[in-house]
Amino acid sequence: MPLSHGKVEVSLEGNVISAVFIGSFNAESVCEYGNTVKSIVMSLEDRSFVMLIDNTKLDGGTPEAFSELEAINAWVNNTRLKAKAFIINCEINKQIMLHRTPSLALQNVNFFSTHQEANAWLEKFI
Repeated sequence: MPLSHGKVEVSLEGNVISAVFIGSFNAESVCEYGNTVKSIVMSLEDRSFVMLIDNTKLDGGTPEAFSELEAINAWVNNTRLKAKAFIINCEINKQIMLHRTPSLALQNVNFFSTHQEANAWLEKFI
């Protein structure tokens, strides 16, 4: 079994699921992220939630990583997600993500360059 690459830190505070992606990712590491997110969402039962995704330390991902991410987002589309804010520092990463994970088009997503902007936007949905 291949080793996972990249690191993701996932946490829950109130009804905000936060994730920080660090490094380059393969399918195994994205799958681990997905399992963590699914566990957290299930623990919320029927409560709505928002997500804050920090991609400022993201170096990229394999095509298989994006396929796994697409499956996770398709699953999230059937939950009580109200909004998802991405923090990015590279426009190309945004374009790659939107192209490789089309299920994001069904989510209420927005992209920001700072935590402050992202948190202010998410406050509308909490």
